[in-house]
Amino acid sequence: GQFTIDVYVSGYVANFTRPEAATRSQKALMYAARNYATLPKLIKAAMHHDPEPEPESTEPRISIHLSPSTEELLATKKLPPRPTEITDETERLALAQMYEDETATQFSEESLGASLLTARSDSSEVEPPPAMEGLTQDEVRQLHLNLHTRLRAFWSTPLSGRLVKLSLFIEGDADEPLFVQPVLTDAQGAFAVQIHVPWDRMLAHPRGKFVAHGDKTAAHYIRVKADLLPGPGGLPVKSEPDSVLLPLTYTRIRLISDMDDTVKSSEILHGARTVFRNVFVKKLDEVIIKEMSEWYQALYARGVRFHYVSNSPWELLPVLSEFITVSNLPQGSLKLKNYGGPRQFFSRGSEPAGVRKRQGVLEVLDAFLDAQFILVGDTGEQDMELYASLARDRPFQILAVFVRDVTSASILRKMEKDKEAAEAKRADFVERVRRAREMVPQHIAFRVFTDPAECVEAEGILDRLEIG
Repeated sequence: GQFTIDVYVSGYVANFTRPEAATRSQKALMYAARNYATLPKLIKAAMHHDPEPEPESTEPRISIHLSPSTEELLATKKLPPRPTEITDETERLALAQMYEDETATQFSEESLGASLLTARSDSSEVEPPPAMEGLTQDEVRQLHLNLHTRLRAFWSTPLSGRLVKLSLFIEGDADEPLFVQPVLTDAQGAFAVQIHVPWDRMLAHPRGKFVAHGDKTAAHYIRVKADLLPGPGGLPVKSEPDSVLLPLTYTRIRLISDMDDTVKSSEILHGARTVFRNVFVKKLDEVIIKEMSEWYQALYARGVRFHYVSNSPWELLPVLSEFITVSNLPQGSLKLKNYGGPRQFFSRGSEPAGVRKRQGVLEVLDAFLDAQFILVGDTGEQDMELYASLARDRPFQILAVFVRDVTSASILRKMEKDKEAAEAKRADFVERVRRAREMVPQHIAFRVFTDPAECVEAEGILDRLEIG
């Protein structure tokens, strides 16, 4: 029968400022981010050997006594928190404050970065974490490069109101596009469009007719090429076209997967600073969860197709796309969040994670109403509650809910420091699982797992439906 090809394309257009041409606030962001990540300092290129450590001072410490008037003045000022007062919330607000301080121009680059990063201790230096000790200068330089590269999109200049030409090519045909669709960028330089390729257009295209009349279960690949068209006044565009290869598949079974702590180790429960380092600093091959990649590849080999939905901002699109390749995860669609800019992203904590992700998951479900889905996430945020509610609301579209347990390990770590708090956390986790399980209809598989080998229901579902 006749059908249409629907391709959902999203992206962004930005002008990446060279480091030497960065604005004051952009430099402050990089300075604060380096400190927040507690990266070891780079030794200047002129140094060909590590400097000798300075001997500890034998001079007695000076105790400073403040006058009553000075104490009264300090009482009216908001000082950075002491080390014992630092929480995840103060760390999150530290980065958000970077975009709220209207007096930034009164400070030098260094003092601005230090003053905005209120999560720092009241000392001027923060020692690198143990995992970063003993690194060579080349390794330290790579970590700095990772941070700079991954933050570029956050301090780039979005190009709003610009026309982008999207051209769809069937793999192997670089001459005649199957379809061309123009799209306009929004105020943040982002664009998103669902392209419908009609049946008649496929028949008129030299290779499109093979897709139209071929095996509908066979996989095809569509290359989407994006060209930034000249701006106002017809100024020439100094950018190269970009392109991405998308799998075009028909299957009855699809899988929606979270990213952070589901297939990529972000360690959400370890605190904001750890998450920041894992996302912006660590090498991608260090955050792979190998057993998840292997499980997903086994499902893909049986005909399951994948959709990744994350609360990460669209500015991390290049990083996450590269991670999918590096980690050998099955290729699939990748849906991220548009927070409207860095300020909104770094101050987004008031909205629950499940609420932020729900719309993205619903868009995938609604795009494939004739397919059934396996939902995979983790217990670090609210995937379990979100997926359980979707299973309740869509009992004929959801086949299974699998949730990776990252909470139990966190409880064990806490047990060593505060047994009472750990027991309370354990009780809360057990209650979360109980409520989610009760929400899921009995005919839908539900499992909280630590090793994907435990998810035996997935193979049973594919056998029953004669998939692969």
